[in-house]
Amino acid sequence: MIYCAASARLTGGAGAVAAPSITTPVFVAAGAGAETTAGPANVTPAYPGSLAAGDFFVCVANGYLDDVTAATGWTEIYRGAGGNQNFMVFARDTRASGSESGTVNFPIASSDRTAARIYAFRNCAGTTATAPFEAAATAGVASGAVTNPTITPTGAGRLGVLTWGGYTTATVAPGGTPTGGTWVEPVAEYISSGPLYLELQTADLSAGGAISGGTTTAGGSNQSFCHGFALIGV
Repeated sequence: MIYCAASARLTGGAGAVAAPSITTPVFVAAGAGAETTAGPANVTPAYPGSLAAGDFFVCVANGYLDDVTAATGWTEIYRGAGGNQNFMVFARDTRASGSESGTVNFPIASSDRTAARIYAFRNCAGTTATAPFEAAATAGVASGAVTNPTITPTGAGRLGVLTWGGYTTATVAPGGTPTGGTWVEPVAEYISSGPLYLELQTADLSAGGAISGGTTTAGGSNQSFCHGFALIGV
């Protein structure tokens, strides 16, 4: 038998070969958040820096009495609404060239308050906007400490992601003690003058298995939303 140590390893019985390892996605950077307060037709978040060819873009948008739709070349991944809040997650249809700069125009439906921010991730599976996503789960609450949704990936080499949006001027941060991993805040939340907030949390799920529990404290008197998912590695 010919055995290549670079791509596989023998495990157990004769002829058994382990599946190739998967490189877990990682968070790269967040662009400058953007807001609207009245009048403009678009909310215009900026691309992050520190990009490399093949990076994957996710944009999170939050609207108070307003609605944000996909920019040209982006696909809507999630949409939730409750109270006075609309919450949207988009992904870009193509991977990064590594030289992206400037802003992206996401159309808004009216002239009230919106906020949006673009995040970049590396080592994500596939070539389409939807290919890296699995294990979607959501949570929402009027205010206070929210129990994080459970993210249950189908295999190893995953990055858990929680995207949050709502109406508050307070600091938003992970808390509690989840099982199966640890939620961390790789970049500080964006809080607009609106005041609308956008929060990102990630968890290393490279070994596979679900992550559940823990809390996120979200202030404000209006609905806060969380859309969670796992990004599949390569």
